[in-house]
Amino acid sequence: MTPPQRFIGIDVSKRQLDIAQTPCGEFWSTTNDEAGIEELVKRLGCSRPALIVLEATGGYEFPLVAELAAAKLPFAVANPRQVRAFAKGVGYLEKTDKIDAAVMAHFAEVVGKWSQCLPARRTVAPLPQPWSAMASKRTSTCSSSLSLAWRRR
Repeated sequence: MTPPQRFIGIDVSKRQLDIAQTPCGEFWSTTNDEAGIEELVKRLGCSRPALIVLEATGGYEFPLVAELAAAKLPFAVANPRQVRAFAKGVGYLEKTDKIDAAVMAHFAEVVGKWSQCLPARRTVAPLPQPWSAMASKRTSTCSSSLSLAWRRR
């Protein structure tokens, strides 16, 4: 029998990282500095999580995201509004750092299992022109038609 997949939720604040893990329900905290992030990445590397989810918190998550990417750990930075809506949907009305970490771990579990059912994403072909060039062309076309209509009067 294969061991259950581990999903990690990390609540990021200026000074502290609160971490929750499912399905075992483990919870711990570490500092949001170089030493704390290094310790966390080592610990996560040993546990081999299926997915790590953290919220975008106005830049406090950048050092952690850089280290997770360097360690090649699977992670996603979630929109806080979506995570909060998910929390309300599953009945978490309270909001503390520990609860937020647990909600994100649950979110990772649900989203991680759901995304494994989806077919591989296709790459989107780039636009033939940069968007700004197309927008300025449209503006100039509209302006010239408007000036022609004005001149006819």
